[in-house]
Amino acid sequence: DESAIDAQREQEGSHKGLIRVSWRDSRKFDHTAWIDDQRGFVIPYRETRKDGELTATFVATYKHYEEHDIWYVQNGRYERYFPTPMDLYSSWDVYVLDAEFNDPDFSEEVFSIDYPEGTPISDTRSHIKYTAQGGAASEETPDKTNDVLNSSVP
Repeated sequence: DESAIDAQREQEGSHKGLIRVSWRDSRKFDHTAWIDDQRGFVIPYRETRKDGELTATFVATYKHYEEHDIWYVQNGRYERYFPTPMDLYSSWDVYVLDAEFNDPDFSEEVFSIDYPEGTPISDTRSHIKYTAQGGAASEETPDKTNDVLNSSVP
């Protein structure tokens, strides 16, 4: 089921203490991400499988920007496997050499967008569609949201 999300805290192994979140996408790929809620909910490891076979991994290390308590990717490696998990098909590395962060005390008006009347707006994160009306957006068709996103993790 593509809409089901499973979230459990790992009790043992190399990801002990992290939150394991698993889901299946519309192409029948199974995704698992391990989330570190002690470091700003970063994802140090993620893997993708198709029919039980490993197809991709992402491993990242994070750096803490203490002034604003932000964790960001310092470096990471993405690997794709094909046709079997043992055959590395492609990989690429990411290195953040420098980072600059906005002051969190900026005005909310920075994010205020004046859409023309009747503009369709789609929030892909919450799966809700809106229509711009008189400078504001009115909810059009709420879609299902998964309660697991708003629940505590065991």
